[in-house]
Amino acid sequence: MKFLYPLLVLVPIALVMEFGHIGGHSAIFVVSALALVPLAAVLGRATEETAIYTGPKIGALLNATLGNARS
Repeated sequence: MKFLYPLLVLVPIALVMEFGHIGGHSAIFVVSALALVPLAAVLGRATEETAIYTGPKIGALLNATLGNARS
């Protein structure tokens, strides 16, 4: 998980590339796709941590709902 955190820098880079019209469509796509990897990991960890505090039923609902966003 720790090796994914440095990849979070790709999120603002993708936004700057898109809104600054820097690079081609393929470059923006690749950077955006790579930026989704750490975001999915952070979302997964957040749902696991939240499930600890909300209990098994709500935690299972969160994992089922937000788990689809991670896939």
